[in-house]
Amino acid sequence: MKALRIYFHPCTSTSLIRISFQCAENQACKRNKIFIALALASALSLACHNTAAAQELFVPNTNNVDSGTINAYSTIDGTPVPNFVPPQLQGAWSLAISGNSLYAMSQSSSKITEFNGITGATISGFTSPSGFYDPAGMAVWNGDLYVAALSTSNNEAKIYILNAATGATIISELVTGLDGPRGLAILGNDLFVGNVENDTIGEYDATDGSPVVGFTSPSGVSNPGYLVASPIPEPSTWVMLAAGVGSLLVFRRRRRS
Repeated sequence: MKALRIYFHPCTSTSLIRISFQCAENQACKRNKIFIALALASALSLACHNTAAAQELFVPNTNNVDSGTINAYSTIDGTPVPNFVPPQLQGAWSLAISGNSLYAMSQSSSKITEFNGITGATISGFTSPSGFYDPAGMAVWNGDLYVAALSTSNNEAKIYILNAATGATIISELVTGLDGPRGLAILGNDLFVGNVENDTIGEYDATDGSPVVGFTSPSGVSNPGYLVASPIPEPSTWVMLAAGVGSLLVFRRRRRS
């Protein structure tokens, strides 16, 4: 008998989980144990992926442009999240979250700050870029931070793409010619932008900014400052789920034979 150990990362955890089996010295036993381990890993990954980060609800509380905090509440009972120290942020406005990273923009300073979504501490590796002001909307997709703001050079409303880890500008003119962009939402590869000045919603390719053919702004929209798109699992999630289900089916067929 020999111990078969399989290691994997559960979602965004920095620690490893070990699955250990006592297995005989033959390939059939090892294959069966590997199938079970893959199924367990995929199930845990899918469950964690579909759970909101720490099950927290983040709320910007802005008293005026010179003060404000960001508070975290439980999505279960609405109580304040323990161990989360509400960060102070002047004119806290729009929020975006990815994993344990909480991004907040200041309406008064026109800067974006990254906080730890569990503790509320400021993450020092992120530097708010220059070149724009009055950021009004944010969304995170594929490791990038999308920001709707005005250019400091010509006051034109644009969509910027920033590196979500460092704040470095990746694309400064993904979408231009907008009219008061504020609400941002991303679904798949599509970026939806709500323009509050002309009450329209546009759909664009999130990678190159080209308008999506076939989408027409809904009629009767007024001040679309906040957009939410129904999320779909990422391709990696489907792959893990398929691997787990496939492993269980193969294991079951082998046992029957």
